[in-house]
Amino acid sequence: MDKNEIIKTLRELDLNRGAQYADVRIEKTSYASIGISNHETTNAIEEVNVGAFIRVYNNGRWFYKSVSSIENLQRELDSLCSISKTHKGISLPIFDSISPSVSERFLYESKTKAISMAEKYSLLSSYDSLTKANQKIKVTQSNYIEKKSEMFFANSKNVLTNYDYLGYEIRISYRFSDNDKNFNDMYSVYSDDFSKLLSKEKDISDALFESETFLYANSCAPGVFPLILSPSTAGVFAHESFGHKSESDFMIGDENMKKEWALGKRVGSEKLSIIDYGDIPGNSGYTPFDDEGTKSQKTYLIKDGILTGRLHSLSTAFDLNEMPTGNGRAINFEFQPIVRMTNTYIEKGTSTFNSLVSSIDNGYFIKSIKHGSGLSTFTIAPLKAYKIKSGKITEPVKINVITGTIFETLNDIEGLSDELVLKSSLTGGCGKNEQYPLRVSFGGPFVFVKKMNVS
Repeated sequence: MDKNEIIKTLRELDLNRGAQYADVRIEKTSYASIGISNHETTNAIEEVNVGAFIRVYNNGRWFYKSVSSIENLQRELDSLCSISKTHKGISLPIFDSISPSVSERFLYESKTKAISMAEKYSLLSSYDSLTKANQKIKVTQSNYIEKKSEMFFANSKNVLTNYDYLGYEIRISYRFSDNDKNFNDMYSVYSDDFSKLLSKEKDISDALFESETFLYANSCAPGVFPLILSPSTAGVFAHESFGHKSESDFMIGDENMKKEWALGKRVGSEKLSIIDYGDIPGNSGYTPFDDEGTKSQKTYLIKDGILTGRLHSLSTAFDLNEMPTGNGRAINFEFQPIVRMTNTYIEKGTSTFNSLVSSIDNGYFIKSIKHGSGLSTFTIAPLKAYKIKSGKITEPVKINVITGTIFETLNDIEGLSDELVLKSSLTGGCGKNEQYPLRVSFGGPFVFVKKMNVS
């Protein structure tokens, strides 16, 4: 079933069958995956899936179901409406503010080039072979992933939205070993244009060379130091430490959290602004309309150090008497939308990267990380880090963790570079409740923090 047939199916649905509100979300996804483990092919998959998520709201309660066929949507919808009428409760005017609209954002429909699995495999295999030359590389895993999604939504308020998403990614993971020394690292490239994945041999070779130097890196001196965080590191920090706190469902029914996270409160340096915005094409968090048909809003979570916004679904916006932001998202058609991030990033500043480095006499540059987590306090485990001495980046160092409290660190931001980089991926994503992985992106500029705990 092509795009026009799906839109026709949605237009022909009668979504007013007795429920206070009803909507239908259809998702058509084309997926390809190739895996090579230790230079042996483990999988080569191509598949297309189509499914729908149906939900109705009646008498104060949601009723929903997912279906893997869209042939009998009207029958499924009518059945759900009938069930909803048996519930007795108080209906709330959650949907009164929804205005009729028709919006389409099919960016990739005419740009998608037919690429054979043989071409994809040949490219991945050629990159995988680059890890064979170094005898210190003991374990390898190479993956190609491609995803195209066509998203369709209609509701009983005469809203109809549809858009498409396209992403390609190659990821080369490897382990260097020399006697008792080991270092795990990876190289990845993501784009919405397959041609941008080509001719990466030098980039991969450079990444392998750099990774090998970390086999012999010395451990850092523990203490409190100034740090420069790379865009990806700063993005993980913003996503994990602040982005999740901005998902407004966590404060529903919690008066203490509402007070703690009251809008207008100063929470960081005046240099700091953090944004969530789904309508940025070319990134894995691209979501111009969420899974409730709401147009993405450019939401400043922090503006000049002041808490100015939070992320909403239709329900949470009603509960907190605020406006929806386009953040009602689900990982696929089998799940109910919940409040989730899209593209979350720290706004760029005015300094150059070199000027930030030159301002530090004794500190560290965190280039990449293994993982990060935290709410009121945070822990980030660096993967690649470098010593900064007398305003210059010097030797690689091993750092176990960097830690701190969220608000203290946000207030300790001294400078931001004048470039913005967003990190996208199809091989990972964000997890919340039972829904993982959700495609998101995160990033920012290079961020100078005047003091953080290093060990």
